[in-house]
Amino acid sequence: MLKGGRALIFLDPHSEALDPRGTAPSASTLGPLLAAWGVEMPEGKVVGDGAQAQRVQMGGYGPESVKDYIFWLNVSGDFLNGDDIVTGALDNINVASAGVLEPLEGATTKLTPLMTTSSVAMLYDADRAVGMPDPDALLRDLEPTGKSYILATRISGTAKTAYPDRVANAGTPTADPAAAEGELNIVLASDSDLFDDRFWVQLQELLGQRIVVPIAGNGSFVLNLADHISGSDALLALRGRGISKRPFEVVDRLRREAEAKYLTEEQRLQDDLANMEDRLAQLESAEADGTSVLSPEMEEEKERFRAQLLETRRALREVNRSLRAEIESLGNWLAVINIVLVPFLLIVFALVRVYVRRRRAASR
Repeated sequence: MLKGGRALIFLDPHSEALDPRGTAPSASTLGPLLAAWGVEMPEGKVVGDGAQAQRVQMGGYGPESVKDYIFWLNVSGDFLNGDDIVTGALDNINVASAGVLEPLEGATTKLTPLMTTSSVAMLYDADRAVGMPDPDALLRDLEPTGKSYILATRISGTAKTAYPDRVANAGTPTADPAAAEGELNIVLASDSDLFDDRFWVQLQELLGQRIVVPIAGNGSFVLNLADHISGSDALLALRGRGISKRPFEVVDRLRREAEAKYLTEEQRLQDDLANMEDRLAQLESAEADGTSVLSPEMEEEKERFRAQLLETRRALREVNRSLRAEIESLGNWLAVINIVLVPFLLIVFALVRVYVRRRRAASR
C-alpha cells in the first residue's frame, strides 16, 4: 500500500453471511494497519440507524409481523456521496450489521466518505446482532447520538509503516519513502455482508432458468469501485446505474412516527399483560391444588385480574389498530383520488374540449 498499491478492503464487526447460526460475533480486523492509515473501526460495535432501517418479516402474518430492523440498512439518497464517481450514480446499497469507521486524531491521511448513516443512529454491542434480535427492543434502546457515522470511505494521503521493526530488520532505511511513507489509495468498508445475495438480489425461476433480479446497487458499487481503483474509468458508464427504488416517503414517515409513538405504550401493555397472566395463573393454581382455600379477598382479586386482563388485551388491540390508522387513512384518500377524482377531472377536461371545439365550429 505504501508503494502505491491499491486495495478494496471490506471488514465487519459481525459477518452474518459467514456463520448465520453462530452464537458469537464473527468479526474481521486488520490489526495495527488501520491505525497506521489514520482510521479505526471500534471493535465489538455495530451501528443501528432508525432512519434507514429495512422493513423485515419477523415471522407470523399481518402488518404486526413486519418490523423496522435497525441493523439492516438501506443506504440511499444523501447518505451516498453524490460527488463521487462511484456512488454518485447509485440509488441504494444494502448493508447488514455494519461497523463504523472513524478518523484518528492527528492522522496524516484524508478520509472521503462514500456511505454514511443518518444522524438517527448509535452504536450497539455486536453481541446484540447475533441470533434472533428483538427489533422492538433495539428500537426502544435507540438513543440517537446526532452523529452521522461513516460506513465506507476512501483513504488517501501519506502514511507510515505499521511495522517499523520489520522495515529495519529488512535493512531498508526507514527514511525511504517507498517503504516508510507513501500515497495511499484504499477504499475501506465496514461491512462484508453486502456481498451476500440475500441482502441485494432476488432469485427467481422462469422456465427452468435461474434469474437474478437486483433490489439494491451492491453489485454495481463493488464493480465500479474495482474499475475505478484499478485505473479504468471508461467502463464506469457501462456498469449498472443502480436500482431505482423510490418508496412512498410520506407513508414511510407516517409509519415511523406512528411506530415511535405507540411502541412504548405497546411494550407497557405487554408487560402488564404478562404480569397479570402470571398472577392469575398463581391464583388458579392455588385453587386447583386443593390444599388451600381462596379467601373472599383473593376471589375478588382473581375476578379483578380477569377484568383487567380483558381490558388490557382490548387496549393492546386498540394500540395496534391506531398504529395503522393514519397510513390506512392516507391510503383511502389516495384510492379516492385515483379512482374518483382523476377520472372525474379527465371527463371534465374532455367535455370542456368538446364544448370549445363546437363553439369554434359554430363561430365559423
